[in-house]
Amino acid sequence: MQKGNLVQQLQKIVFSSFVFKLQPAEKLTPGRFYTSTIRGGFGYSFRKVCCLYKNINSCSECLLKNHCAYSLLFESKIQNTEARIKTEDIPRPYVIDIQIPAGKILPGENLFSVNIILIGKAIKYLPYFFLSFQQLGEQGLGQQRKHFIVQEVTQYYPVQKLVYSLSQNTLQQPDSGFLNLTAGDNFSNQITVRFLTPTRIKYNGKLLSLVEFHHLVRSLIHRITLLAEHWCDTRIEYNWKDLIKESECVKIKNCKIKWVELARYSSRQKTKMKMGGIVGEITYKGAITNFYPLLQLGSYLHTGKNTTFGLGKYEIALTGEQT
Repeated sequence: MQKGNLVQQLQKIVFSSFVFKLQPAEKLTPGRFYTSTIRGGFGYSFRKVCCLYKNINSCSECLLKNHCAYSLLFESKIQNTEARIKTEDIPRPYVIDIQIPAGKILPGENLFSVNIILIGKAIKYLPYFFLSFQQLGEQGLGQQRKHFIVQEVTQYYPVQKLVYSLSQNTLQQPDSGFLNLTAGDNFSNQITVRFLTPTRIKYNGKLLSLVEFHHLVRSLIHRITLLAEHWCDTRIEYNWKDLIKESECVKIKNCKIKWVELARYSSRQKTKMKMGGIVGEITYKGAITNFYPLLQLGSYLHTGKNTTFGLGKYEIALTGEQT
């Protein structure tokens, strides 16, 4: 298949992005693990919203496991039995990126945001995400049960529109769409990738503290092909082997990255879990034109491990001369 068709192939991935604006009902002082507290509480609320059999401990024992939103999204297994890539480690079709300002958050004055990306089949479950955050706000966060209100929900992609406001108290139907990717022959000969949240990319089973260009490309291909097959009911047909070979010719020109050790508390395992990764920026130089659509899509969908926690977020900038 010709490389010019990569844009068309990648546009098989449909997704939507949303920003939930949450207003605290009482003073919050976010601690080190507060984002983990919100995510953990959200998962618990999501299960509470969905589950009809409260006395069952494991989703695997439930007769509704193949029809339940919680089981499908949080206990993700193979969604497409005819997929070429069969793995139990398929990426979940959502990203939750929590933006909490530093210092005290006062009621009625400060809002904090939760950015959510829903991919493919997950888009139709937006009402479950909304109800789960609403219930979490009612039951309260953490041991002190700090309450908040879902003030509004705005869809930012593929269209920008208000889908919920507290005053109207109605959740509108979201839109879904593919990314309008760019393809051309006049791109710069170098690109800077800015890793905004800790990015955990593995190669040969090891986490990387230095990400070569082919490492990034391999990570993106792995994530995007699995998302396409298992959550978008489609298959991306492309000669990835040749593209990976080309990526090995693109080299690092400048590198300003550091390893950030991020931790979260797992209430299920009763322990702190390390989720460190690289942040900073790397400038790659070489023939990058063929990779640009893939890098574009990845900048929306994140890459690497633990993306559901908002990790692997990056942005790109063309920084060299046109070729």
